[in-house]
Amino acid sequence: MENPTAINDDSHVAEFWRAAYQRHGADMLAFLRCRAATSEDAEELLQETFVRAIRSGKLRSPESVRSYLFTIAHNLLRNQHRRERISPLVAAADKEATAPQETDRIARVRSLCERLAEVLLQLPDKHRRAFELAVIERIPYTRIAEMTGWSLASVKVNVYRARHQILEQMASDLEARSELGR
Repeated sequence: MENPTAINDDSHVAEFWRAAYQRHGADMLAFLRCRAATSEDAEELLQETFVRAIRSGKLRSPESVRSYLFTIAHNLLRNQHRRERISPLVAAADKEATAPQETDRIARVRSLCERLAEVLLQLPDKHRRAFELAVIERIPYTRIAEMTGWSLASVKVNVYRARHQILEQMASDLEARSELGR
């Protein structure tokens, strides 16, 4: 049976979200300002939180709007931090660019790094976390096991699966590009 308090009447949707912003916006902005790099980032994340909440249409109970919004904001912050971890790869590629003939190579490396960041966001959390710690941050498997509480075997499996999924996705991207070039 459908929840009678669910938001499903289009005439009330705009007013509901306006009221939700007035009721929770300041608290959410404070939450984001404590965690984002800048105030501008926090404001953009607040806006993106509400945009995603409104577009998703998944809110079933008005009583849970606050926790729903904070969950979206938390996930956006987490994704932003993941992207920031990848950006040193792009910066390192830029730093190596000393000759004008290397600009094409640098552009390809930057594109590859950006695509890697996208693929990482699609991985299951434990695979992504294992890959980031082991490959990007170069933390030894034994230390990752200590940090996460996983067994050493689980760390190895999670890193392997992440690498496999990344290679599979990147290979399919390359195949698609080569088919377009034909």
